[in-house]
Amino acid sequence: MDFKTATTRLMWANYRAVDIAEALGVSANLVLRARMTGPQHRNPPKGWEAKLKELALARARELEEFAESL
Repeated sequence: MDFKTATTRLMWANYRAVDIAEALGVSANLVLRARMTGPQHRNPPKGWEAKLKELALARARELEEFAESL
């Protein structure tokens, strides 16, 4: 999976670019540019896969706890 697809899926789970940037230790601007194509594109930060996986797992745990409370 590429960076744009991964961040899009996290955004579907209500993570914002600023949340993703904070987890990655970079600016929201870098996150947004790494999602772009063309001359304004920037490479995603190293280790992004592991950090985004942590975010996804955290949201999954939150949703699981919510589901169990229903």
